[in-house]
Amino acid sequence: MNALPVSLGDRRPTRAFTLIELLVVIAIIAILAAILFPVFARAREKARQTACLSNLKQIGSAILMYAQDYEESLPLVESGTCGTPDSYGWADLVYPYVKNAQVFDCPSATPRMVQNTALNPPRFRRDRGGTGAGVNNDCTTGAALPADTNYNYGVNSFFAPPNNRDAHGGPFWTVVRSGETVMPNGNFAAIPAPATTVGISEGRGSSPWSLSGGNSAWDFASLDGQVDGRRHMGTGAVDQTSAMNVMFMDGHAKFTNLVSGTRNPGRIWTVRDDD
Repeated sequence: MNALPVSLGDRRPTRAFTLIELLVVIAIIAILAAILFPVFARAREKARQTACLSNLKQIGSAILMYAQDYEESLPLVESGTCGTPDSYGWADLVYPYVKNAQVFDCPSATPRMVQNTALNPPRFRRDRGGTGAGVNNDCTTGAALPADTNYNYGVNSFFAPPNNRDAHGGPFWTVVRSGETVMPNGNFAAIPAPATTVGISEGRGSSPWSLSGGNSAWDFASLDGQVDGRRHMGTGAVDQTSAMNVMFMDGHAKFTNLVSGTRNPGRIWTVRDDD
């Protein structure tokens, strides 16, 4: 038996989206993306900031262990000639207590803290150094490097402001000026307030190891020139909200406001607790 033909009245027309409806959906998706993408980016950077803070905590613990093994002495900032096999810095000295090169590598920083495995033992590369007019050049090739190269971390060796004792400098500042009789820097036991004294911070200065320069850390422009308060802030400018990860000399680490660290009382870049 042949099937009965379907009448034209039983056919239901297929409904499609109109152009206006498609445009509305696309617009909604675009709005949601514009709202959510910055949120995702901030969440990702927050995770990187936390990882960087964890790195500093591990480095702080390593420095404390180093000081215990070497009669309360802090590791040297650097030694040897930049670019030569005898060159090493504080990170090389505390590395055996960490045994993980990635700890010295902040995930938000542009350059990487790379070890030169051709040396025995391996040491972190120094690609910036020199003296005089060549202070910002690659110490191996002599080529000029971009300004404000962001090194991952630097130790606090800010020197004391003019007309102040060297004890008003950072804990890694170990140069004794003429006439200075007491200079506790470089010795952990002589730091009166380690919990409020910065030992290491995220750096962006000319040295791959040390935070120092200008008119010391009591001058905001000098601090900004060495300490990286922009890395996790999503901005290219420094303002009152700028902040960075720092490790204090008791081993704890904290995300700290850049400006507040220079105010008196409460300066965090000096070994003295009475300034």
